[in-house]
Amino acid sequence: FDKASADYKRILDTYPQSKAAENAITGLQESLTSEGKSDEFSDYLAKFKKANPDAGSTEALEFDAAKGLYFAQKHQKAVPALEGYVKSYP
Repeated sequence: FDKASADYKRILDTYPQSKAAENAITGLQESLTSEGKSDEFSDYLAKFKKANPDAGSTEALEFDAAKGLYFAQKHQKAVPALEGYVKSYP
């Protein structure tokens, strides 16, 4: 998972508006969750969302990311993530 995460991050850093970036953001979320590093995902999601404001997939990704933080018992990070989700998608 570590090498896959590095590849996904490279794609997102280098080609944030490409079609491959849409697949990479989903793959990165799965990979980081499997590694137990779900808290690292929020930075890449924010970059992706900024580069692709019209991407429809971000709503589900944001909710899954916040939910993943909660289930990983990272409540200090889960609370603002869930609050941000509610504000963005009332």
